[in-house]
Amino acid sequence: MDAVTSLAPSSPARALAREVLIRGPISRADLAARLGLSVASLTRLSKPLLDSGMLRESDEAAAASIGRPIRPLEVSPDSHRFVGVKLTGDTAAAVATNLKSDVVGASERSLPGHDVQDVLGTIVDAVADLGPLDSFSGIGISIGGKVGPGGMVLRAPFLGWRDVPLADLLQERTGLPVAVENDVVALTVAEQWFGAGRGEKDFAVLTVGAGVGYGLVINDTVIAPPDAGLGPRGPLSPRPVRAPVHGRTPRMLLGGAHHPRHLLPVRRLHR
Repeated sequence: MDAVTSLAPSSPARALAREVLIRGPISRADLAARLGLSVASLTRLSKPLLDSGMLRESDEAAAASIGRPIRPLEVSPDSHRFVGVKLTGDTAAAVATNLKSDVVGASERSLPGHDVQDVLGTIVDAVADLGPLDSFSGIGISIGGKVGPGGMVLRAPFLGWRDVPLADLLQERTGLPVAVENDVVALTVAEQWFGAGRGEKDFAVLTVGAGVGYGLVINDTVIAPPDAGLGPRGPLSPRPVRAPVHGRTPRMLLGGAHHPRHLLPVRRLHR
């Protein structure tokens, strides 16, 4: 994973890895077109990712008009493992996944309390249930709260937290890279990359539980609502959603809290 984590967030190579992860297997020609790169630049940028084993050439070769068959690029699912933790006011529920987000293990631990050190210890125990720390490439935490830059939990009502540097504290405990995100925003990204929103340029995620939460993807970009993590919302406004966006009709993922079930055009919500 060093081949990616050592890159700047705006690096073309990081964008390349993301595109292959979401859309692979994908041909080099399609990948170059999506990223606005020449084939020569694509070859240069993909080489370290192929050498590291993160990317590979797919067995699904496509026929070429001239020369040898074209072999699309895809991620190597088992080249890395990660842990995702859903942190609530009561539990730390953890899953181990491969690079394609396939779940390969699960653990859940009850929180003994809301003290930061107690919660950190519970997270570490839940991760350890899934395997040795050095067998994972990173940890992701989703939390019902407002999250700032660097994984700083600005406010988490269910835990009674304010201004807790959760990512830094957990990285000190584990030695692993740690990402922390609001739970609905994290769900939206997961649906965009691996779930029902894959391939959709514009869609919304609506969750209904203790309150109503929503996440947006517009023009293939996750838009974090400014009030994400500020607590339960009231009833949704009955006013029509303005659609389409850039000539496209946005879609909405509907379901219970954090478990979307259906992908519908937004305009169907008003019928």
